[in-house]
Amino acid sequence: MIHATNHRRLLRAGFRVRSVPTPHGEMKVYDARGTSGGPTLVLVHGVSSRASTYARVATSLLRQCGRVVIPDLIGHGDSHVPASGLRIHSIDEALTTTLDDIVPEPMVVVGNSMGGLVAGLYVAARPWRVRGLVLSNPGGAPVEPDVFYRAVGLLTPSNHTEALRLAKAGSSFQSRLILHLGARNVLRNLGRPHIRNFLLTATPDESLTAEQVGRFDMPVLLLTGTDDGVIPDETLRWYRDHLPRHAVIREVDHFGHAPMSERPAVLARHIRGFLAELERPTQTEAAAR
Repeated sequence: MIHATNHRRLLRAGFRVRSVPTPHGEMKVYDARGTSGGPTLVLVHGVSSRASTYARVATSLLRQCGRVVIPDLIGHGDSHVPASGLRIHSIDEALTTTLDDIVPEPMVVVGNSMGGLVAGLYVAARPWRVRGLVLSNPGGAPVEPDVFYRAVGLLTPSNHTEALRLAKAGSSFQSRLILHLGARNVLRNLGRPHIRNFLLTATPDESLTAEQVGRFDMPVLLLTGTDDGVIPDETLRWYRDHLPRHAVIREVDHFGHAPMSERPAVLARHIRGFLAELERPTQTEAAAR
């Protein structure tokens, strides 16, 4: 129901759905031209989520962008589910193939949760193709095994009680009705066999490295939510310690784990400000004028 509503919202705003072949199967991608000369924006979702969750964020940013691209990561949404199973490297390779194929222009990449890890892997491999990077409650830090597996345990609920614990940890809304509805969605989405297997077979070494993060020579914005209890503190501490010195780190009040769903206007405002900063001439450029 929520996906259908978001899907219609995107189509009404001018998005079309494209199919892109990759080594791991076809990826579905929402693609729309913006109404300005701004940069191309790529929005990357997290585990068990899908592209259409960015609908309200994406449609509100079309006026600041030349183009907006939102992929369903491989194994997610309407994209192909690999018969061999899902791994971070297959998600990364499929996204890389897709962006290299359909986005020849420089881009700004936004990644939430696992999408932050996947976005980071892409940016580390293709830094010359990226004008800016926004990480929203990102995963993917090389944390200790006990921290990693504690997070996996939270993300693999087996019953409603465990799903409710995850819903409470990740939501900026704490009403009983919303949390119980959220727990049902969590159990359904994370309970899909290929997603559950993906999480249960993940290992701590499937992460970014300090060397990769050191390649982020473009403007970087890290958004962390005061209401996000899903991403471990150790993960955020690692990002704070290893992101380049020019990165801007911002803690946002009332910002849960998936702000594109719960606080789309807030997330869009931060992205809009980031895009405006990118378009602002540097002191050197201003002096040259």
